[in-house]
Amino acid sequence: MIQSINHMTYSVSNLSKSVSFYKVILKANILLESDKTAYFTLGGLWLALNEEENVPRNEIQYSYTHIAFKIDEREFDEWH
Repeated sequence: MIQSINHMTYSVSNLSKSVSFYKVILKANILLESDKTAYFTLGGLWLALNEEENVPRNEIQYSYTHIAFKIDEREFDEWH
């Protein structure tokens, strides 16, 4: 069983609009914001936004987007 999703990183085309969405709509707590990145906590989740303006959005392999989660060690082989 997946215990929890701990970390999500999303490639976004407009950091300013994305930061506004996570802060205003989802009420995420911003930890750090720079020109091209922003880091939040949202519930028990750590969220990172990475601005990449010219990445084809339907070609995920070209962007830095991922989700990290943890599973019970006893279930590793099953998930693998």
